[in-house]
Amino acid sequence: MILRRDSNMRITGNKRSGRHLLKNIGKLSTEVPAAPKVWWRKPLKIVAIVTAVLIVLSAGAYAYIKLGIKPPDVNLEPRDPVNPAPGDPLNPAPPDVAPGNAYDPAGTATPNTRDTTKFTFLVLGFDQESGNSDVIMVATFDTTNYTFEVVNIPRDTMMNVKWVSKKVNAVYSFTRREFRGQDDIDSKTMDATTETFADILGFEVDYWVTVDMRGFVALINAIGGVDFYIPSDMEYHDSLQNLHISYRRGMKYGLTGQQALEILRYRRYSDADIRRISNQQSFLKAAAEQIIAKKNSISVIDLANIFLRHVKTDLSLNNLIWLGREFLKLNAENINFTTMPGNYQDSVNGASYVSIYVDEWLEIVNSKLSPFSVDFTEKDVSILTRGPDRKLYVTDGNRQGDASWGASSRGPASSTSGSGSSGGGGSSSAGSGSSSGGSGGSGQTSGSQGGTDSNPGDDLPNIDEIPPDDVPDTSETPPVETPAEPGDHGPGDSSGDPSPPADHAPDNNDTPPVENPAGDE
Repeated sequence: MILRRDSNMRITGNKRSGRHLLKNIGKLSTEVPAAPKVWWRKPLKIVAIVTAVLIVLSAGAYAYIKLGIKPPDVNLEPRDPVNPAPGDPLNPAPPDVAPGNAYDPAGTATPNTRDTTKFTFLVLGFDQESGNSDVIMVATFDTTNYTFEVVNIPRDTMMNVKWVSKKVNAVYSFTRREFRGQDDIDSKTMDATTETFADILGFEVDYWVTVDMRGFVALINAIGGVDFYIPSDMEYHDSLQNLHISYRRGMKYGLTGQQALEILRYRRYSDADIRRISNQQSFLKAAAEQIIAKKNSISVIDLANIFLRHVKTDLSLNNLIWLGREFLKLNAENINFTTMPGNYQDSVNGASYVSIYVDEWLEIVNSKLSPFSVDFTEKDVSILTRGPDRKLYVTDGNRQGDASWGASSRGPASSTSGSGSSGGGGSSSAGSGSSSGGSGGSGQTSGSQGGTDSNPGDDLPNIDEIPPDDVPDTSETPPVETPAEPGDHGPGDSSGDPSPPADHAPDNNDTPPVENPAGDE
């Protein structure tokens, strides 16, 4: 159509959409008459637009599922080898580890391949008051055979670290001090913490998760509560902590998050920490069974979002959705819990410790946790423990911190404590000199760890023993550890170790915790 424009002609229309119309205010003449309007063109245009939008949305959804929801990445290499320091009489290298030549200089070792369908995690649960990691678990999820292995590490476990306190539950707090004032302190702290745990595992876990008491309560409430058999009567009241526990032995249905927290915090037992670990394992087993049983009514995406609101982790939302969908494919009998084997009655400088039974521990690492094809040995880990002569030594010969720490301590004779295991519906429990296990579990034999608690609530820091801000102290003369008086610490912690300050507890709110300036503690 050819348009002739008179002097009164102007352009009108929608400039944003790019559609314009020449409109003649005066006279508009054309050589070709305008075509008549067709009534069905506009509806057809709308249908075409809607169809195009649906196609785009479908393509986007497909890309989201295929490209966004995918297996998490994994660490392809085990722990970096470290050669032992030669010539230290207090820290001799094991006889099969040559200083400066600890691993495989000739390159003749069997290739150590990684199973990328196994995912490994470090989970830390925090006591909000003291900032210590009260629950410590390492887990491996095998998405080929659909097994889920969880190993609890007692919080008094001895670690080869440079600080005065060598308990595993203080690793996070002392590590956090080193990043004080830096951006993204939570992630930096946990990344460094996973490196420390690699010393006892032989490999660095793929991902970490931290949760505090509020997060635990929210997560249990989100799944509608948990049915749980309470193993014994529980009665304890502490106005200082606003902690009131009163339950009778027997089955309880629909425990809320707060009720579950109270039950799992209780540890007025002769073997406080070990027995509480057993209760935690039984509870988590029950919770997992009930989540799997409800899988047809559970929204994995909703749970993943709730999870991210109440915990800190380096897993993404897409990672969590993928793992959640895989988790719901598990059979409950393939979820197994084990406790690290060790001497639960050990002590150093008057402080209670758990010294690891290296051979038994490595058997658990290699059979339940490791995603690598070659078994780890003593030279692949850096574990501070006792030898047959009851002297302290480090498996790879690399002693951290003051090598004289604990040199004069031979510790008590080894107890008969070993790893407890629960699986296939069974649950482990530990008692002084006794062994019991459920179906599919080997049970656990344990001695007392520090005697009956005078205070079965959670730990509170001992203000008199909080170390200064410049701790960790790697000087040759560390502060002297003194035995704790009854009631100085929380339940089950008879340690005289310096407690890390309370401001180091991870805060799972959107606002990160405020770090006190040096010297304020």
